[in-house]
Amino acid sequence: MVIESVSKSDVYAADEAEIEDLTKNEEIELDIEKSAWRRNLAWHFSDGRTSFDAKIEDDTFWSRIDGGEAFSEGDSLRVHLCTTARRTAFGKLKVERVIPTVISVEHKRIRQPGLFRDDTTE
Repeated sequence: MVIESVSKSDVYAADEAEIEDLTKNEEIELDIEKSAWRRNLAWHFSDGRTSFDAKIEDDTFWSRIDGGEAFSEGDSLRVHLCTTARRTAFGKLKVERVIPTVISVEHKRIRQPGLFRDDTTE
């Protein structure tokens, strides 16, 4: 006995709804979990709920890195994050994240005074 059936159009509609729910553009603060010093590689971030990879495309941000800006544990970025979702030819859901703009950087580095030579005030 069949209580309820699902048509192909129902499946496609549900799939489209899932993809639409995942696809968004947002301003968000992300904790840096792992950095990548090459532009073609993704960084690893956490938004406090989920960890994920995202490529940073912001040339101004990369200029700061090329200029010697350092990052350490606890640093975070406020970014414009673009998330897109699609199905591959084999039906697998693929989610891609790109950061076109880094809005701000927050360094939470705490160094002990006098621990390094450049910190001494002698």
